Amino acid sequence: MQKRIFLNFVMLILICVVFLAISFGLLFFRSAQTHEMTSIRDKTHLIAELLNQGTFENNESLDSGETRMTIISQDGWVLSDSHDETDLTVNRNDRMEFI
Repeated sequence: MQKRIFLNFVMLILICVVFLAISFGLLFFRSAQTHEMTSIRDKTHLIAELLNQGTFENNESLDSGETRMTIISQDGWVLSDSHDETDLTVNRNDRMEFI
């Protein structure tokens, strides 16, 4: 009888530990993903600003002040854009300029 209660108690503890491990894993994964997306967005704005200021070499073909930088995932979703008014919910996979 005591062995059965002990085994049930151990199984309950194992289930709780697995549940907590999965919960914390998802929490940290989402936090890391949010951090990376913010970092990518910040770097995109920085690159666009440097291009607009003419800081990079060999940028004669760029119109100063009108440079736009868009980072698109392989399946066509916009990850980040230097213009704030961009609709991030539209898939760009069908556009001609998307290679």
